[in-house]
Amino acid sequence: MNHEQKRPDAVQEYHGQGPHLIVHWDHVKEQGWLDQYEPDPNTYVGSQNDGIGDPFIGLAPYDFGSIMHYPAGDHFETIPREGAKLTGNRKSLSEGDILQVLDLYQCKERSR
Repeated sequence: MNHEQKRPDAVQEYHGQGPHLIVHWDHVKEQGWLDQYEPDPNTYVGSQNDGIGDPFIGLAPYDFGSIMHYPAGDHFETIPREGAKLTGNRKSLSEGDILQVLDLYQCKERSR
């Protein structure tokens, strides 16, 4: 898992999604946080179909509530603005975090 704000679609369009943040690069650079906001092409954005029971297929929605997302502040604004209220979660994994872990480890949904 990587920081959500490092997704390729965080600050620019990527496969029809994004941008989700307006980064204030002057503040980020000034405070030495530039590498924490630059897009990383290896950051999870979803996956292809891994077969029957695959918990997630396709491009994952951007997750403002991810435990891996920095809190809103002077570094960025969210698109939409309401997303700012969800950032900075440090209490629990979001539904998106859980789906990401299940997908990364290729956990399959059990049949009943």
